[in-house]
Amino acid sequence: MDFFEQQDAARRRSGRLVGLFLMAALLILVIIYLAVVVVAVQMGWAPHDGDSVRWLWQPDLFFTLLVGHTLIVGLGTWWKIRELSEGGAAVARMLGGRALTSADATREEKRLINVVEEMAIASGVPVPQVFVLDREWGFNAFAAGYGIDDAAIAVTRGGLRAWSRDELQGVIAHEFSHILNGDMRLNIRMMGVLNGLLVVATIGAMLLRFAANVITGERGTRQRDRNSGAIGFAFLVIGAVIYVAGWVGVFFGRVIRGAVSREREFLADASAVQFTRNPAGLAGALRKVGGASAGARVENVHAEEASHLFFGNALRQKTLGALLASHPPLDERIRRLDPSFDGRFEPVELDRNEVDDVLEGREDPATLNAAIQPVAGMAALPIAAAAAASTPDFYREPGAGARFSPTKTAAGLGAPAPAHLRYGGAVLDEIPLLIREASSTSAGAVSVIVAMLLARQEELRAEQLLLLSDAMDVPTVALVQSVDPHVKSLAPHLRLPAAELCFPALRNLSIEQRVSLLQTLDRLGVIEPQLTVFRFALRKLLRRRLLRPPGELGSVGFYAMRPLAPDLALLLSVLARVGHHGDRDALTAFELARSRLIALHNEPLSFVPEERCTFLALDRSLDRLSTAAPMLRRQIIDACIHCVLADHTVTVEEAELLRVLVELLGGALPPFLPALTEDQGSQAAG
Repeated sequence: MDFFEQQDAARRRSGRLVGLFLMAALLILVIIYLAVVVVAVQMGWAPHDGDSVRWLWQPDLFFTLLVGHTLIVGLGTWWKIRELSEGGAAVARMLGGRALTSADATREEKRLINVVEEMAIASGVPVPQVFVLDREWGFNAFAAGYGIDDAAIAVTRGGLRAWSRDELQGVIAHEFSHILNGDMRLNIRMMGVLNGLLVVATIGAMLLRFAANVITGERGTRQRDRNSGAIGFAFLVIGAVIYVAGWVGVFFGRVIRGAVSREREFLADASAVQFTRNPAGLAGALRKVGGASAGARVENVHAEEASHLFFGNALRQKTLGALLASHPPLDERIRRLDPSFDGRFEPVELDRNEVDDVLEGREDPATLNAAIQPVAGMAALPIAAAAAASTPDFYREPGAGARFSPTKTAAGLGAPAPAHLRYGGAVLDEIPLLIREASSTSAGAVSVIVAMLLARQEELRAEQLLLLSDAMDVPTVALVQSVDPHVKSLAPHLRLPAAELCFPALRNLSIEQRVSLLQTLDRLGVIEPQLTVFRFALRKLLRRRLLRPPGELGSVGFYAMRPLAPDLALLLSVLARVGHHGDRDALTAFELARSRLIALHNEPLSFVPEERCTFLALDRSLDRLSTAAPMLRRQIIDACIHCVLADHTVTVEEAELLRVLVELLGGALPPFLPALTEDQGSQAAG
């Protein structure tokens, strides 16, 4: 099953889940209706002529309750989803998460950050924000968000302390599979719907308290009349029924949630092993969960509503545990990874008082701040000294001597191989340490992004720096000038990964700060209007990730390809010209791409003249294409890949543009590796 099939399957599961939750809500409504109609008849509030069938059916009452029930469940669901509208970061903070930055991280926290960054580069997804649950000593982790653009990954303090790097890598690969398989949006929706069902029980509890006050005469002026007891009793019965019915709905909702979650956990385990090719790492992490006295438990008050997000079972085992469990049995998960497992767990205990070891691993924030400030002499350091030696296993130019299969590359969407993981680590090692440290803070990330978009010509550059001195404060401008030499020294294949490292910190900016940054970048662009492919791609990513609310990502505006034909023609014409020399080669690439658009076989698609292939026009077309239905976007991505790889080679510019296009269209494209070419069989997808 490929990337878009996984996403489509996730949407089908979401549809089935909505149907099951609607059935649970309908069951609640029927129970409440029957209770209310019986009480209404007994109290004389509804007509009763002796015909049981007729008096049981009170259409006015039923539809009143239907509207009220729908509003209550709907508002409860909407409120919870709105509460989590910031995406994965909001979920992590709700569960007690603390955002990590390299600038003040301990050694074990830096190890987590590095693993997450490596996997993001390897899989072609934006770098998620990273959190640690400091108060949680069970061994657990989770990924949350609406999609790949706003994902967050969190690990408990216990898991971070106990797991080795291989084990942590297996756990994070498991969480990345949830990101790539489209599980996160479904998980947030389940949290919302369960909250809506819980609101019904809460209203029942409120009615019970109201009834108790009426019966005991504690409401109003405490006047008792002969009807007060009957009214109080009626509300008591109705409140009790609503309370019980609400919890019945919650129970069935949790059963549904558990069944869906258990299925997804097995798939995530299998995907993690395919990614790392190291089942021992993931199995070892699960063994430690089984051997720990705290297991995978999470003590936060919100643990129950978010239990299906976690790597392991975050709740204490209760009655009907197998029915309600959000995860498969631990020994069964381990045996699927290691058939030789004998069912015994070695005890694992952590000394929670080992605070000194943690603090010793934390670098002095003052030292790190100095490292990215001009007063520390950063600009005077030899640029070569800030970068590790390059890894010889990978070419600087992805197309140098390598031939790629477009079909296999398209099949590799969302399916990174172990070689991609090694490549991710190699890329991180090549990015200068000072850029990596700077990108972990909001101010540093802004400075790196601004430096990437500065002009190379000295005259234009001086004018841009003058503009920056008016638009930004003095320390920020000084920081831009400090990181600029290191940014300029980046090899072409490191530019986009280095920019990606900045986005978790940029997400911490307020909306006003984000708008101000983008406006400043627009003003820089006016000074140097000549865009390069990289600058266009980076500015497009900035606008998408910093301005669009997480909940709006993935909204569908087009279910047919025909209205998008002009946009497709422009996109494919631009791609054909970026990587192919001469109109003949470009036209050949365009025609190959057009042949992949099954939905447009009977529609003309003309090669767009070069003068109309502008970045402004491409920007508008991409906005429209990104709202196409998922299976249409799958065809569009396939056509783009065939257009770029029509000559079976790829340049850095092509790779950068294609990587960004795929993300804008909802996919995830792993890096192009010469080690994985069209001659390498099924591993060529990449």
